[in-house]
Amino acid sequence: MMKAPIRFITTIARIFVPILRNETMLHMKYALAILMNLLLCLATIGQTVDQMADSILNLMTLEEKVGQMTQVERGEFENIQDIATYGIGSVLS
Repeated sequence: MMKAPIRFITTIARIFVPILRNETMLHMKYALAILMNLLLCLATIGQTVDQMADSILNLMTLEEKVGQMTQVERGEFENIQDIATYGIGSVLS
């Protein structure tokens, strides 16, 4: 029964130790993603799905909401970076 928490701690240590040693930016990205997920989990404890959705939507600007509802065909992009620039929600292949 104790194996799962030990694996979790070991995995976290493998990610954070190189960051503390300043080894790679990739490790930092992974650590940041894990930290953000942990914070999101802690922030949403005890909330309903509707409350979680409302809290996320309240953080978004109108432009971000419109971008997330936009679906574009892949051939319509001049540059693949347009997905990030315009916050496109989905791409048709």
